[in-house]
Amino acid sequence: QSSDNKFKLKFNGQIQTRWAFNHRKGDAAEETNAYGFEIRRFKLKFSGHVFDPSWTYKMTIVNTRNAREGGGPNFYSEDAWIQKKMDNGMYLRVGQYKVPFLREELVSSTRQLAVDRSMINNAFTWTRSQGIMLGWKNDSFKLEGMYGEGPNNINAQAQQNNGKQSLTARAEMLFGDQADWGMFKGFNAKRTDGKMGFMLGAAVGWFNS
Repeated sequence: QSSDNKFKLKFNGQIQTRWAFNHRKGDAAEETNAYGFEIRRFKLKFSGHVFDPSWTYKMTIVNTRNAREGGGPNFYSEDAWIQKKMDNGMYLRVGQYKVPFLREELVSSTRQLAVDRSMINNAFTWTRSQGIMLGWKNDSFKLEGMYGEGPNNINAQAQQNNGKQSLTARAEMLFGDQADWGMFKGFNAKRTDGKMGFMLGAAVGWFNS
């Protein structure tokens, strides 16, 4: 961080390794077992601000699962965005990031209660996409609207888009005099100092393909 606070770079890392066992019936009705070690997540994260604290950014580089020597690229970009925050609580973000849709997906994988997200999330999540988002936030209400390129459209080039378009909006409201946004970064609140709060959220999305 510079002495005048016009520039800041924060570096984080995340690794999740595990041994997994899967028992199932095969295509020929034969029982099969698959097991072994795997790197579920390996991420390098860079975040901070440029020019002044109102201009924030985030870049995340992750490993490609099932990558092999001599195969495709072993790493790819996951988050790649820059955001401008205004004095009235509004902010504008452009780049690649999580679509404001499912609560479970929006909670970081570093804050999960189980080893992975639920099957419901896997079925309906939009994961990350490229686009532009306008948001507004105060002490008890948050509203975000995004125009992008549809669910799971990560690292796609314009020539590959084929006219994909999407609109997504999500609203969240806090209840209780003691509630604050810091309590809801994960599924379980940490360091609440005995405070109690509740959050209600809803989202809607549309895409053309």
